[in-house]
Amino acid sequence: MKSKETKHPRIIAALTNKGGTGKSVIITGLASAWAMKGLNVCLIDLDKQGDSLQWFECTSNKEKTIYDLLLSNELPEIVLANAMDTTRKNLFHIMPDSRMDSYEGFLALLNTDTHLSEKLKILEKLDFLDIILIDCPAATKFVKNNVARYAHEIIIPTSLSSQDINGGITLMNSLNIELYKNMIYWIVPNKIRSTTQHKDTLTDLYKWYNEILSDTQRKHVKITPLIRNTQDIEFSGKYHKTVVESKKFYNPGKTDIKNVAEMILNGRND
Repeated sequence: MKSKETKHPRIIAALTNKGGTGKSVIITGLASAWAMKGLNVCLIDLDKQGDSLQWFECTSNKEKTIYDLLLSNELPEIVLANAMDTTRKNLFHIMPDSRMDSYEGFLALLNTDTHLSEKLKILEKLDFLDIILIDCPAATKFVKNNVARYAHEIIIPTSLSSQDINGGITLMNSLNIELYKNMIYWIVPNKIRSTTQHKDTLTDLYKWYNEILSDTQRKHVKITPLIRNTQDIEFSGKYHKTVVESKKFYNPGKTDIKNVAEMILNGRND
């Protein structure tokens, strides 16, 4: 008789080299879209400000935070029980705190890219989880390397600007794409404003990445449908909701993010 196969959640992280790329909007939108499909998602924000969690107006009665899970000497099972909280139906979160500023320096002293993986492997034992979603702060070399070692897939938001596109490529190169043979990099074009830019974005992105990436790198990179920059996205954030939670009948931003969520969930570039 075959033993029941252990279920492991997908681990997806959003990384950028700078702020203002739409990372938190995308992360929260994807978390909402997947949770609304019935998937159990755990959202972790490694930035002390917790920008992603602010979209959900997250608060917590829990005593512990992600900092404690990463750096406490207590049993991880006990820390996790006192750190993970419910955000929405099917959506969970672990809050950061101001001490997260010191995590980059801690990792630099250890000069390691495996610390986060070792500490967060406890999450993979939660068989009810389908997706672990990590929002990584921009200016953190060692934290990003640790997150990349832990994750199965990396989301890199980008606008059409050459600065953002080159920044994404620099980021992939800095993470040593050769090392992570099974990694998938999801390039998510967003903040697209005009109709002309909307039409030309994907063509231009494919051209950029075909010219700059090596054959090996291109095997790891998938470009998602684009996300238009709409007032609905900005408006929903003011009321601590993601655009996916909007009740408006016509909402291009909601449709776009749900399309991206579906593509990543299916794991293919249609």
